[in-house]
Amino acid sequence: MLWLGGGLLLCAAGAGTGFAVRALRTPAASAPSIAAAASPTATAPHDVTTAPRALPPKPASCPLTPSDPPWLAVTPPLAPAPPVEPTSLARRVELWRRVWGELGDHQHLLVDERRPWVVHAEVDCRELFNGADQDASKASCGARIADARRAVQKQLKKGAGSRALIKRYDGDKKLARTAAKNLINLQGRKDALARAQARAAPHLGHTEGLFELAEVPRIYARAAIVESLWRPEALSRSGAAGAYQFMPKTGAQFLLVDEGVVDERLDPLRSAWAAAHYMSLMSRDLREWPLVLTAYNTGPARLKRVMKARRTRDLGKIADAGDFGEFGFDGQNYYAQIVAIGQLTASARFEPEPVVGRALRLDQALAFNELAACVETEPAALARDNPALAQAVLDGTERVPAGYVARVPPTVAPALAVR
Repeated sequence: MLWLGGGLLLCAAGAGTGFAVRALRTPAASAPSIAAAASPTATAPHDVTTAPRALPPKPASCPLTPSDPPWLAVTPPLAPAPPVEPTSLARRVELWRRVWGELGDHQHLLVDERRPWVVHAEVDCRELFNGADQDASKASCGARIADARRAVQKQLKKGAGSRALIKRYDGDKKLARTAAKNLINLQGRKDALARAQARAAPHLGHTEGLFELAEVPRIYARAAIVESLWRPEALSRSGAAGAYQFMPKTGAQFLLVDEGVVDERLDPLRSAWAAAHYMSLMSRDLREWPLVLTAYNTGPARLKRVMKARRTRDLGKIADAGDFGEFGFDGQNYYAQIVAIGQLTASARFEPEPVVGRALRLDQALAFNELAACVETEPAALARDNPALAQAVLDGTERVPAGYVARVPPTVAPALAVR
């Protein structure tokens, strides 16, 4: 079923050619970025079953030093304050509250990417997914959306100069005339939000505490829901990784990122602390949280260029002014989505779990089974507590690098943790 321009239009469901959902990502070479409508690919965690099961003999020397990393710190649970909402973003926030709070996986909006609160059609595919053949259902839904797009574009071209359409664009005739060329599809995210909250529950309380320690409002820890739907193992096509979707270059400023050996972007607590620390550093310059969070997505240098060109610090005015370089739909709507999610999840309290484990820094490289022997820990358990270690490390092809801080069970005695 499809609502089109205030009237009801029935579209025949049939074999379609599929459709491409506009990704809300603007790939950045130096900053995290994420699609909200097309989420990053979730890669399977490394296979801990291949880690050696029997402990080898303990090495003659265990070059380990006790460490006290900030990502193991826990603060008391507190109700997070709501995110700052600039008045100029009100209509964007309202749109994203609907996308994240009312519309499920199989509900879609056809909107103008320049003014996404201008909804030209709603496409409901829920009844198509009652059967067992999901591929056929997706194809039928794709065909329905494609039909709706053609119908909307025809209607928009026909009424490009109509008073009603111009009024919807606040009197901007140019936007009204070009509406048919700027139609995109937004998929509902209510179901995705529920799944993300369930995944986040074991860690988000702890993560919010890390943000507080970094003097960043706790609510912005939930940016990981926009970033990756809280999937610590997520890897995007552009190379961003982890719950907070750090790009390699930016992540390496705060985390160990060594391809094929260790990638701390995939550790939810370490990447959360890095994200909070990064935001804290940017706040000293940008000063306003809407700008800080937007810079997290687009990169601070790019955002500054946009602010300079637009001659304003008002994020809503910057967004409404249109694309600027690579500051497009993603950057324009990123903070509005965070506000919407913050409001929708405001009543959700995430209790931080007690810290289980200690931290030991490797003063020199060790084979993974040697590390397990040093701390007298079952390798599979050690692997689960250290998701940053690559599979090549677990199977012995590579060594755990010097400088890596390993998370080990709390039962590891101090005498075992030092040379």
